[in-house]
Amino acid sequence: SPFAGTSREGIANGQRRTMATLAQPSGITTDGQTLYWVDPESSSLRQVAVSSDDFVGTLVGTGLFAYGDNDGLGQQAEFQHAQGVAYDDRALYIADTYNHRIRVYDLTSRQVGTATGSVRGWSDGPAGMARLDEPGGLSVANGQLYIADTNNHLVRIFDPANGQLSTLTLTNLAAIATTAPGRLTKVELPAATVAPGATNLRVTISTPPSFHLNGSAPSKIEFGSSNPAVLSLGERAVTWSSDDPAITLPVPVELKEGAATLTATASIYYCRTGAEALCFIGQFEFRLAVTVSGGSKNGELALSYELPPA
Repeated sequence: SPFAGTSREGIANGQRRTMATLAQPSGITTDGQTLYWVDPESSSLRQVAVSSDDFVGTLVGTGLFAYGDNDGLGQQAEFQHAQGVAYDDRALYIADTYNHRIRVYDLTSRQVGTATGSVRGWSDGPAGMARLDEPGGLSVANGQLYIADTNNHLVRIFDPANGQLSTLTLTNLAAIATTAPGRLTKVELPAATVAPGATNLRVTISTPPSFHLNGSAPSKIEFGSSNPAVLSLGERAVTWSSDDPAITLPVPVELKEGAATLTATASIYYCRTGAEALCFIGQFEFRLAVTVSGGSKNGELALSYELPPA
């Protein structure tokens, strides 16, 4: 049920469910006693006690659609469309998104200062010289602030102890490699019998209802044959980028009488349908037992699979 807010847009303080109005609440954090969040549409920092039927209050912000770029005491400070907030050691770090800065609100002195960021851009270094581009989500771990630097497509790290902003570099990518155990879905497809000759392997990948393929990322399938004398592949890999609900790809093959197993290892990107819907990466290993026989009337080999709903 609603905890705070009347469903009207605004910046009114008051009893949390019957009087207080919010304006697109975004980031949220707590010190264990009080909830803090930012309202981007009023460029404000708000608060309410967790365990009582208390009033919503405003720490920074003066009105709906009012914004600016100033440090200062309480209401003298101004943000512009702040979207993230994180608590650490009696301080609130605020992602002042459209000012391209990280601000800090001291809960004891009520003073707002600039932790890091200057003008829009991307550069590491001392707090007052470093650059961000529309920072969003924030998180604190081991005394350091992690920043989703939205328009730079980076994770940045701010160290309050030395005032330095840096860019996160991952050195342990093997930990999330797609070949890690348990991350590959193995699929045994129904065995197929096909006539010998030069033909196509027709690969059809489809999505379940309310999903579609993700054209923003290239999907790929790599093929292998256990017996190239029976099943010889004209292509070893195919890639595609499509937003359609399904795709069919022809792969040239040459078939001779006998038996072989076709393997296909795939990385497939697909999404739920709808605005801001989640997207997924599917890792699959397909196995298809193939018998090539002169008595078969089937002139084409097919590999067809519908992706699972995620």
